[in-house]
Amino acid sequence: MTRNRNNRSGTGSNSKSLVISSGVTSEWIKSFYENYDCSKHGDSCAACKKRESFDGEQFLGCSGCEVCVYCSRECQKAHWKDHKEFCQVNSCTEDSAHYKKTMRKLKRFQGMYYPLIELMIHLRFALRAKELNIDLDDIPNTHTMHLILADIPDDITDAKKPRMMIKHLEPVAVADMSEKSRVKFEESRKKLKSEGHVVCYTFVYPCFEAGKCYSWSQSCLHSRDPFYYFRRYDKLEMLEKIVWLTQGINGMAKGTRPDLYKEVKRFLKEDGGRHKKGTKSSSESESGRSNKKKNRAGNRKMG
Repeated sequence: MTRNRNNRSGTGSNSKSLVISSGVTSEWIKSFYENYDCSKHGDSCAACKKRESFDGEQFLGCSGCEVCVYCSRECQKAHWKDHKEFCQVNSCTEDSAHYKKTMRKLKRFQGMYYPLIELMIHLRFALRAKELNIDLDDIPNTHTMHLILADIPDDITDAKKPRMMIKHLEPVAVADMSEKSRVKFEESRKKLKSEGHVVCYTFVYPCFEAGKCYSWSQSCLHSRDPFYYFRRYDKLEMLEKIVWLTQGINGMAKGTRPDLYKEVKRFLKEDGGRHKKGTKSSSESESGRSNKKKNRAGNRKMG
């Protein structure tokens, strides 16, 4: 695929661009994703070990323990013999029920605002590398990213479930992590590192209702440089984009900004289709159909 080298000007398409927030448009997102490749993401099937795709449907979760996930009903049935004892030990209690409910909320939040969340996290990694004056190739090895979430206030009545918003992004040095967290981070990277570029981050949700802080770690595997598109940006440009993306996501979550997620995906799909070799735009197709109808009508009159 040809890499787009435009900076602020988007893809150069004549199509109407959808505005997520000031400075963040669907054309800019598309120009990023033309250079972005994340082949693996999320959980893996407990039976066949197939990894959940980055932008596909979520795997099925076991309703008993909600720890294991499966790519299909067939895999879930095949794994039940091995999973049964674990599932019974980790079955729902009052405490674990709250944990599982929170995990569902975190996964729903991510699903609603991808790809904007992924864009923002990669921008923050790139900005942190600039702040520390280290190479972008090294930052995923030395740091992880915490995406701190918060509840949307009750007085905002138009907010969308799961009523979460982004509070801030916090880069965390691996050297400053607890031993347990560091081991988990290194093991996660080790499993995927041989296959490409790995970027790790964690959703962190302080739940005051339960008096606990929940976390959900993610690993993205890229077959090529995940920061290619940001290498030309200076620190101010990166910071602006991060702020704009945060405002856009939080605005949609609160219901104060139109939810453009589906429209953005539709725009990217349609825009990509128009520029394929040999395809016609919708306006050209309409014009062609109209001309054919006129010709048929004319032939009938002549007959």
